[in-house]
Amino acid sequence: ACFIRPFLPLPAPKRRSSSVAAPLTKAGQAHQKKLEHFYGPQASVYDATRTHLLKGREQCLQLCAAYLKDQWKSKPADEQWVWIDIGGGTGFNIEAMNRYMDVKEMFSNIYLVDLTPSLCDEARKRFARLGWHHVHVVCADAATWTVPAQRATSKVMLNTFSYSLSMMPLPTVFRVIDLAPQRLAPGGMLGIVDFLAEDAGTSSYPLAFEGGESQSYRSQRYISYFSRLFWQWWFELDGVNLHPCRRDYVVHMMTQQREGASKTHKIVYGRNKWAGIPFIQIPYYVWVGVPTVNGSETQIAKDTITRIPSLDYGEEKKLTDDEDDDFFGKELMEVKKIKIAEQHWRQPYDASTSHTLFNTYLYAFVWEDPKVDIEYLNLTPEDNLLVITSGGCNTLEYLFNVPLHVHSVDLNPCQNHLFELKLSAIKACSHEELWQLFGIGHHHDFETLLNSRLSVHLSPHAYNYWRMNAHYFDQPTKKYPKTSLYLYGGSGLAMRAFQWIIKFAKLEKHVQRMCEVETLEEQWDIWSKHIKPALFHPVVVRLLNNRWFLWHGLGVPQAQMGMLNEEGGAMEYIFATFDPLMKNHLLSKDQYFYYLCLNLRYRSCEEGGCPTYLTQKGYEVIQSRLSNVSVHTDTIASVCRKIAQSKSMKPLTKAVILDHMDWMDEALARDEIDAMHACMVKGGQVFWRSAAREPWYNELFSQMGFEVKLIHRRPHFHTPSGPGEQELLDRVNMYASFYYAVKL
Repeated sequence: ACFIRPFLPLPAPKRRSSSVAAPLTKAGQAHQKKLEHFYGPQASVYDATRTHLLKGREQCLQLCAAYLKDQWKSKPADEQWVWIDIGGGTGFNIEAMNRYMDVKEMFSNIYLVDLTPSLCDEARKRFARLGWHHVHVVCADAATWTVPAQRATSKVMLNTFSYSLSMMPLPTVFRVIDLAPQRLAPGGMLGIVDFLAEDAGTSSYPLAFEGGESQSYRSQRYISYFSRLFWQWWFELDGVNLHPCRRDYVVHMMTQQREGASKTHKIVYGRNKWAGIPFIQIPYYVWVGVPTVNGSETQIAKDTITRIPSLDYGEEKKLTDDEDDDFFGKELMEVKKIKIAEQHWRQPYDASTSHTLFNTYLYAFVWEDPKVDIEYLNLTPEDNLLVITSGGCNTLEYLFNVPLHVHSVDLNPCQNHLFELKLSAIKACSHEELWQLFGIGHHHDFETLLNSRLSVHLSPHAYNYWRMNAHYFDQPTKKYPKTSLYLYGGSGLAMRAFQWIIKFAKLEKHVQRMCEVETLEEQWDIWSKHIKPALFHPVVVRLLNNRWFLWHGLGVPQAQMGMLNEEGGAMEYIFATFDPLMKNHLLSKDQYFYYLCLNLRYRSCEEGGCPTYLTQKGYEVIQSRLSNVSVHTDTIASVCRKIAQSKSMKPLTKAVILDHMDWMDEALARDEIDAMHACMVKGGQVFWRSAAREPWYNELFSQMGFEVKLIHRRPHFHTPSGPGEQELLDRVNMYASFYYAVKL
């Protein structure tokens, strides 16, 4: 109905009974007449016809609810909250919000302000049916309406605009946007969802938030030149303006706050695939932020607000496209970035380059056994530790054992997105929900969980990554009985390959049996007779032993593969890895690493059946220590130099760099060792694993002020074990050696 309405010669609606709260200007009267003429005939079916058209409304509400519920925990007992919904129409938003927060408990008063009498009548019917007497429907012009006097303890904590800014004429909309931070109390949330047609050539703000834009983010934000022209023309038939100037002015309003006074929490750009038709994708955006944070001293600096000199409120003037672009292009291009919320964990980084190198994570879990790490690290509360993030499991293991500070570093931003999600889930979810997400690998409604509870703890880039990849947590179906988070990312590619081999070789029953047996003898019998011959058949190994699969599926670069081959070849290395494991560790007890690979989930949330952070005790302890983590998207060398130059950050006492030096050439290795030496205390220790028994860079550590010591390593193939050598190094047994170096 909303698509064909502009072409239907419907009669003007009868005059509605709704009274207007305040006298309207001539411009206001004309706009009200236009709105009533359009919405009057369809007011009774408005909600039914907008369910599929107005996407993003519930996402905006969920993001606002996540922030407000987080604030609710620390608010004074006598404080009362107020919500203003501008252009609220029939009241859909207010009723829908009750699914994500208790509207009756958390808001003492709610004001729905709309200029259309017919829609206001429908809203009154809705709230009469619900019995919500604290909701006040006001038929008024948002540019002139003032908030009724409130109690001294009342605060306007939420102001929402749901597809209403695009309906407002210029310059009325600028006045309404300017009023938003004035109506809100310090810390109050502003939520906007609306249509937007923007291509890269018309963008006034090239940066979405600090750190720039990733390529996937840009693909959601910008549409083609012809799509922009079409959607702007089509919606203008209904008096709806999709030009980005309205969104840009919101950003402009935020930047007029004094330094540190405003925070843009989340910006989402989406496509509404209306009616399931692929080529009909209506662009929209969601913007959620806090215009004023600290109080009256941080309100908008009135003398800095830029106005259009020729416009005066009350006299409506139509701007041409050229005038729009001239004002919003030249004036707003001076703003270099939008402020984002301070994150507890994630440090700022340059997304425009990082996401060019990586568009997904390689490891959904960590391949290094933390039990052995803890044994040799001898962590104390005074330690300042640097560790490579990878899947984040081991960083959480260190936090569980000792309340030290951890710098978690990874050059791949998607690895840190995954780690952020784990941190956010530990903070905001119950243990049962955490287990569903990362123990089983799927959730019945991840998208709602992400928006309504996790989003407030995620950085903007991490939130957008998981918003676009919410299907990673889809539930199993008849068509796809095996779905799991662990089927995605680089390691997911290897998981899919092994699952295919298991199915093709008809090993399902043998795998299930091997994961259930109670004795090592039974496990070895199944492994050696059934699974090992099929899984590591020479043909299979030859197919998978290629540069592309080794890197994208197993995370093994060519340089490391060369080191591995020098140890005796791929087949010998594989057998030396798995045979000792199957003889010494039961999959049904403490071997959760390979249990996950075979079953796409962890065995149980008890000790030995999963990483410590997924156990009840681990969840509770780590939840109390989340403030001890800093997440860096950078190289180790760069982070170490920042620590060395910083007056506020303590020098490192220990570093766990996994196997990543196997990937480097000599110049990079020297640079990193030099940086670690510069930021580490005397006696500080660096731990690493390697695919080589004696990695070539050990000598570099010795040359650059460290003493290298062997923890343990594999013996040569088919030779007796020497000093410090053993066939089984840990529960993963993927590496040939484990070393550490002490700064002299």
